[in-house]
Amino acid sequence: MGLAWGLSVLFLWHVCGSNRIPESGGDNSVFDIFELTGAARKGSGRRLVKGPDPSSPAFRIEDANLIPPVPDDKFQDLVDAVRAEKGFLLLASLRQMKKTRGTLLAVERKDHSGQVFSVVSNGKAGTLDLSLTVQGKQHVVSVEEALLATGQWKSITLFVQEDRAQLYIDCEKMENAELDAPIQGIFTRDLASIARLRIAKGGVNDNFQGVLQNVRFVFGTTPEDILRNKGCSSSTSVLLTLDNNVVNGSSPAIRTNYIGHKTKDLQAMCGISCDELSNMVLELRGLRTIVTTLQDSIRKVVSGLRPPPPTPAC
Repeated sequence: MGLAWGLSVLFLWHVCGSNRIPESGGDNSVFDIFELTGAARKGSGRRLVKGPDPSSPAFRIEDANLIPPVPDDKFQDLVDAVRAEKGFLLLASLRQMKKTRGTLLAVERKDHSGQVFSVVSNGKAGTLDLSLTVQGKQHVVSVEEALLATGQWKSITLFVQEDRAQLYIDCEKMENAELDAPIQGIFTRDLASIARLRIAKGGVNDNFQGVLQNVRFVFGTTPEDILRNKGCSSSTSVLLTLDNNVVNGSSPAIRTNYIGHKTKDLQAMCGISCDELSNMVLELRGLRTIVTTLQDSIRKVVSGLRPPPPTPAC
């Protein structure tokens, strides 16, 4: 029983440890926007609250204008990743006020002449709007029936590759949307020098109202892996239409060599955190040494208590 339990702990520790990745690591596979802006703690424009993921901070947006933009060097890294992959995965958990229109992310020009790209949850129309500027003109593409502004927690997975976009709300696949230009044409090489990336800040009356958590750009994985790690059923994978297809002669934007997204889902599977499992393994190893020493001592004591062999009768 004890051995089986110990082996189970070792297995879970190995699984959790092998699937851990940095939140915003140097490999540029995950860009946590709150962390990059320095807003992953208390500060102006937001208030720390509890979200569905206990391992990450959630923020009630009070004034998005006061939340700093992503630093230029980090934004450049993100731009380079989008251009290299010709796409991205955007993940976010949100609890948006009912029937409001709010910007999740926006790339705004530094000269205040407008936005280059934005993702807006339009609670008034029940859509997720992708706005992009092409040759000086603004184009808006809407994903219909994206009912996010309900006052309840929702999780979105937005997969953009070249000129196509696919949205998942929780585990439900929404309709595809076609952009007016490839995304790498919007995220130009010099974009970080002329624009900045803002979270929750939109145009006039378009700032996000509600709570945001785990707003991340992710590269090097597939929507299927993300949805699986969120606990969606495996049948969802048959609905994926973009991740393995060649678009306009290019290779898929999102690679398949990603080994996992964040540790929270694996922790839910394990029941306890991977740090706790690591400590348990160390304790088990120490306990094994103690038990072995105790067994040797008991053998010596028992040997000393054994009666001497009887003397043969004359």
